[in-house]
Amino acid sequence: MSIRFQKRVKVLPFLWLNFSKTNFSVTIGGKFLKLNIGRKGIWFTGSLAGSGISYRKKLNKKQTQKSPNE
Repeated sequence: MSIRFQKRVKVLPFLWLNFSKTNFSVTIGGKFLKLNIGRKGIWFTGSLAGSGISYRKKLNKKQTQKSPNE
């Protein structure tokens, strides 16, 4: 079992700073739509509050560079 550290600080009604032991991110949005920007990429989250239904999608997909021989 491991111990995790996570802290979320509300800066404005639609802006949060998220801290963990190894990462930092910024969340912009409200109850239903959110955009999270961090070291692991940019994520969009949409949800129907109270229903348990949500959708999450990674927006920036890193493109691999092909070598000139391909």
